[in-house]
Amino acid sequence: MTEVNVRNLFVYANVSNDFCRDFLPHMLSLDFVPVALEGAFYSHAGGRAEALRYCRKQESSSSPRLPERPGVAEANAYWRQQSTTLAAPPTSEWREMVRAAARNWGSPK
Repeated sequence: MTEVNVRNLFVYANVSNDFCRDFLPHMLSLDFVPVALEGAFYSHAGGRAEALRYCRKQESSSSPRLPERPGVAEANAYWRQQSTTLAAPPTSEWREMVRAAARNWGSPK
């Protein structure tokens, strides 16, 4: 799972983590495909074709291309290695693992 920005918005200066511009091309080059993209107001099914469709739609809806600008439009991108034979777990299980890790962050071992 990766926290990404969408719609060419950024929260942190000098951080390139836009889903369409930065992460999707990078992860595809590493043989990972998106399982899901979930944010506060949207959820998209996974798969390479679906992700590319989503990004093309984002690019066409912001024509002319919007410059990077401050704002909040975060999402969680879930990935699986394309060559694996294992099915991806439901994203709800991944979210619970993240919440459990956050609850235990910094707790004594």
